[in-house]
Amino acid sequence: MTTLLAQMARQRIENREKSRHEARRLLREVLRETIPNQRVFVFGSLLRPGKFTGESDIDLALESEPPHMSIYQLISLLSEQMGRRVDVLVLDECRFKDKILREGELWTLQG
Repeated sequence: MTTLLAQMARQRIENREKSRHEARRLLREVLRETIPNQRVFVFGSLLRPGKFTGESDIDLALESEPPHMSIYQLISLLSEQMGRRVDVLVLDECRFKDKILREGELWTLQG
């Protein structure tokens, strides 16, 4: 027989995964509308099952700054639309670029 605590823990993990998958779906949609035809690396807790929580931010790295807005404008817009903090880096300006390229997930956004 499964204990109540084990059931609650399993439910918490399932809820985190649902939230993570929904955030990924929404992020892809928002990015397609905001910065179409860009290549974006997603990294951090959004890629790791069980690690993405209600307090997690979303980490992104771009190959270059978007032509029509600053990184700060993009961060503000994405954070507002996602309902959580979104951090955006430019790969060539990032000291851990190699780690992002190695461990991140590349999304090519078709507008």
